This record gives sequence, C-alpha cells and structure tokens, in this order.
Amino acid sequence: MTHLKLVLKYAFSDLRKQRLRTILALLGMLVSIGLLTIVLFLSDSIAVGYVDFLTVEAGNQDAIISVRHYYGEPENRSSYFDYDPLIETIQNTTNVIENFIPRMEIQGEVNISDGFHTPNLTNEVEVATISAINFSFENSINFGAIIDPFSKELLNLNNLPLNRCAIYYGFNDIIKYSVNDTIEIRMELVHGDIKLNLTRNLIIDQIFDFNLKWPASYRNKNLIIMDVNTLYEYFGIDEFSGKSSELILTFSRSENLYDVRNIAGSEVSVKNLITEIQVKIGIEKYNINLPKLRILRYSEFLSVLIIIVFIFVSIIAMLISGVLINGILKTSVEERIREFGIFRTLGANKIYTLSIVLMQGFLLCNFGSILGILAAFILSRFLIIPFANNVISTNLAGFGALPFSFSWVSILISYGMGVIVGLIVSIAPALKAMRLQLIESIHPYRHEDTLYHLQKKATINYKLILIGIILAFNGGFIFYVIPRIMVSTDTSLFAGTLITILLIFNIGLTLAGLGIIPLVLRLVIQAFR
Repeated sequence: MTHLKLVLKYAFSDLRKQRLRTILALLGMLVSIGLLTIVLFLSDSIAVGYVDFLTVEAGNQDAIISVRHYYGEPENRSSYFDYDPLIETIQNTTNVIENFIPRMEIQGEVNISDGFHTPNLTNEVEVATISAINFSFENSINFGAIIDPFSKELLNLNNLPLNRCAIYYGFNDIIKYSVNDTIEIRMELVHGDIKLNLTRNLIIDQIFDFNLKWPASYRNKNLIIMDVNTLYEYFGIDEFSGKSSELILTFSRSENLYDVRNIAGSEVSVKNLITEIQVKIGIEKYNINLPKLRILRYSEFLSVLIIIVFIFVSIIAMLISGVLINGILKTSVEERIREFGIFRTLGANKIYTLSIVLMQGFLLCNFGSILGILAAFILSRFLIIPFANNVISTNLAGFGALPFSFSWVSILISYGMGVIVGLIVSIAPALKAMRLQLIESIHPYRHEDTLYHLQKKATINYKLILIGIILAFNGGFIFYVIPRIMVSTDTSLFAGTLITILLIFNIGLTLAGLGIIPLVLRLVIQAFR
C-alpha cells in the first residue's frame, strides 16, 4: 500500500509539473474518446428510435395468431376460432404476454359517392377491409388510439352502437362520404365451407385516423371499423360470439427484445418466446406472425452501417489516444532518465520505475476518458440529438422524434477502450525506463536519445502526405462512389468504373515493380555469385 501511495504521489506530482503536456494529453483523450462515445450514444438512440418505428409500422403488435391453412385440410375448416381457450393455454405456458387482443376481420364492398354533400352514388365499387374490434376493452388497456385526422386529438370512441361504423379518412377521400351519412356495405364472411353474404345500411359515426391501432399497411387497405358485437349480431351471435379471425399479442418487455444493432440476437430472443407458445397451441392448428421482427429484418443495412461507423471511429480513437499517450510518455521518460537513475542509486528497484510510468499513463487515460464521456453526453444530449430531430428525424416516416438514449455498456466500452489502449501504449516507455542501465542513466555527459527529441521545426513530409491522400481517395471511392454506382443500376457506368479501377491497379503494380527491380537484381546477383 505504501509503495502504491508513493507511486501515485510521484505520478501526480510529475503531471502537475508538466502542465502543458498533461493538458495536451487530456485534450487528445477527450477528443478521441468523446468521438467514440458520441457514436455509441447515437447508436443507442437510433436503436431505441427504431424500436419506436417498429411499433408504429407494426401497429404495436408483437405477434398475431391466426388459423393455419394447409393442403389437405378439412373442407369445413374455418378461419375463425374461439379465443378464450387459446388465451388460457398461453397464460398457462408463459407470463411474457402482456395483452391479448381478439379481432374479427372480413371483406366488404361499398359504392363511391358522387360527392361529400350528396346522397347520390356512382356505379363504381371499392373493396373494403372491415375490422370489428372491442372498443371498450382496447381502450381499457390503452391499445392504440383513434384520433381526428386533422386536429390529431383523441376521438371519444368507447364503443360504436349497433348499425354504426367509422371510416378511415384516407379511404373516405376515395368514396366521399360525410359523418352521419348512411352507407350500404355488402359484407362477405367465409366460415369453413359456408359463404355468408349480407347487405346492411350503417350510419357513419366518425371519419378517423389512428395511431398504434393497426399496422401502417392498413392505411392502404380501405379500412372501415365497427364494434365486434355489431358483426356478431349480423352473422349470428350463437355461432360467432367469442370467435375471432386473429389474436394479437403484445410482449410485457417488448422494448428489451428488439435491437437494430443485434438483429440475429433479437430474432433468437423473440423466437425463443414464441416457440413454446406455438408448440402448446398446436403447430398445425395455428400460425403465429411476428410483425415487428419482420420489419426489424429490413434494418440489416442500418445495422451494418452502425458497425462500420463504430469500427472506423474506434480505430481513429485508438490511434489518436495511443500515439499521443505513447509520444508524451516516451518524451517524459527520456527527460527523466537521470532522475530514474538517482532513484535506483537510492535503493528503488526496477518495478518502482515501471510503476511510475504506467501510473502516469493510467491517470492520463482515466481522466481523459472520463472527460471525453462527459463531453460526449453533453454534446449528444443538448446539441446533436436536437439537431438530428430538426434536420433528419422529422423527415422520416414513422419517426416523430429521435430520443436521446444511452446504455451503461456504451459508457463502459468507451472508458475501457480509453484506459486499456492507454495502458498498452504505456508499456513500451515503461519498459524503457525499467531497463535503463544505472551507470548510463546517471552519466553526466549522456545525450538524449534523438528518437525522443522534440523538435520545434520540422520539414514537410511530402511522401507521407501523398500516401495518405492516395489511401483516403481509394477508401472514399470504395465507400462512397461504388455503392452509388451499384444502386444506379447503370451497367455501362459500372463497367467503365471497373475498367478504370483495373487500369489504375495495373499502373500502380507497374510502378511498384519498377521500384523493386534493384532488390530483385541484388538477389539474382547474390544467387549466381
């Protein structure tokens, strides 16, 4: 403990003496680790925001159970099933299901009106999807919302009385009806080998929009809604009461299951939950669709992009922090060689010298990483995320706003990478300090190693600049230009690009061959000497 206190005290003391160098090191760590942490925070925020997007696109439906139809099934096999026994079976199997929402869905036809304010109808017919729901139950569990299409305020639809319906405003723009108009709906219900057809006149109670009530695809399905009891009354309460065409499931911890950064892991987690349910309710009897998971699979490109950006920024962060810490510690060791020699003369062992340099590297990396994480938090929370919401997120369908989110895993990755990389690059100067020969280190006429000598003036390395420009150009061409050419599907442009790349490759290979000719000649001469 005493040894550790001495090492810590001396390391702090030396860092205070070299204030300018310490500040530069901390600023370098702040920039590199801050950049890495910002990318991780943005990744967390995008992952959470994409879950919200999944919820909107899937209508907040994690799973949908429906009757499975198969070749050779009985002719009287119906698409409508009793949902209460199914719910009981699932509840006895698992506790991960938060809500069960049964719904009936049939097809119908309506005539297009001559206009919004006339009772006259045209001969044109539109096919409609009729969704019958239990309004009071779905409102009690806060499953989605039916809203005014213009003000976006919540509509008070706790139920729809018998012979009343509501029409989705997008569909109503096509068929041109108004509230309180009477609409004739010709409905068809196929129940096993029985086809039931009936025509009813219903009063339009509301023209509506919805939020998280149906999947986004239902906006293109010519949606008409009514109370499920109305549908039961039309087709027979004794036959259809307690039946549904689909049973919607929502998971109790849905937000923890879907992660755009780990699509394969999300798929495994969701399927593990569903597999047990599928086995219990019957593989041949019922089919389970997973809307959110299906949409999540489409985000593969986004996942790859996040990984590429993370790796790219990680490499930059490691290079900046590693080179900076290594250079500063090497310079510090070279300047204090005589000081370390005096320590050895007074009885300090080699481990003491090694510990001092490693402790300095740890302190620089520790405080630099903490400052970088704090700076990244402030910038992400108050600058980057608001800017992204104003410029990007509001222009993307399904994204109301990109939430600021971070995980402790991201913080630990940033901190761990900063400290570990710093300690690794501190090993070389620490070993140099430990391996110093006692006589050489205290020699009064010893000159500094030119390898670590800081020069105030330096010539421009044009070769290094040229190599850097070539590498950056090649990387930028592959990363930015090639994907755009492939997306354009222009065959001639793509072929011309490949020919140009091949020409450049051959020129580069030729120049490299010319440069290596002297070495080849030397080897040949040595072989025949």
